[in-house]
Amino acid sequence: NADGTGVTQLTDDDDVAGGDSNPAWSPNGKKIAFNSDRDGDDEIFVMNADGTGVQQLTDNDDWDGDAAWSPNGNKIAFTSDRYGDWEIFVMDIAEATAAARFHHQWFPCRFASTYGAPGFRFQSQNRSSS
Repeated sequence: NADGTGVTQLTDDDDVAGGDSNPAWSPNGKKIAFNSDRDGDDEIFVMNADGTGVQQLTDNDDWDGDAAWSPNGNKIAFTSDRYGDWEIFVMDIAEATAAARFHHQWFPCRFASTYGAPGFRFQSQNRSSS
């Protein structure tokens, strides 16, 4: 509602330092990707639009966040500092959720992950002119 009433809380992360943030609706409106520090550092999670079915998609000691869905909803682009500088990564949702479900770890990078799920690393290149 325009007056701020009628809201629904979808997550409940009691960590006052960061909590859950940066929600991004999937193109079909059925899922929401978001950042959460519930495992100690920011990672990418996805849940159903009603707040159920929370799944962790990334799991590492670095910051992962700012999830953005691809137009068809099959991939999520996100920012990470996992290699010491800020880069943009893309993960396949079906493979990431399967890896999260069965292994609770998925590390997208330019090589195949530990579990064979492919990922892509996009790195900016600075070129100086001579």
